[in-house]
Amino acid sequence: MNPAHARTALQTRILAAVTTDDRIVGCLDYGSTSEGRGDRWSDLDLALFVRDADLAQFEADWKAWAAQFGELLLAYVGGIGHPWVTYAAEPMPMRGDFSFHSASSLETVMRSLPNAPLSAAHMVLYDGTDGQLTALAGELVGQSQAPADLQVAFDQISGDL
Repeated sequence: MNPAHARTALQTRILAAVTTDDRIVGCLDYGSTSEGRGDRWSDLDLALFVRDADLAQFEADWKAWAAQFGELLLAYVGGIGHPWVTYAAEPMPMRGDFSFHSASSLETVMRSLPNAPLSAAHMVLYDGTDGQLTALAGELVGQSQAPADLQVAFDQISGDL
């Protein structure tokens, strides 16, 4: 199977579950594909907004939630603090990055994303917020992705090397 088809199939399975899970109020593609930079090898970068009352339990059970979409080869919380997964897929494994946020943090999270999607529709995969998520994503279209302070960004990136 072409990697792009494997990615699309995985995303379709995830979105089918997202749209029927009452705990989830929104789902975004916050990665390269929302910005038009994705290719057939791109991973999935999905942010989910979960009802506040359900977030702690959702985060506690995230591996079981993620396992419903395919054979998990790897599932862990990465160095930046959110879940990463690798699913068995052909012709090679498929990686996904998840970030989970409370519904009440929607505006704060959206205003902090360093993304410039092609359109709100490219970024918002599911909006159960009566359009609030889509409106906030629309504000990101065309935003500059340059760091606010180039020296701080340089120091941080250089330090990681």
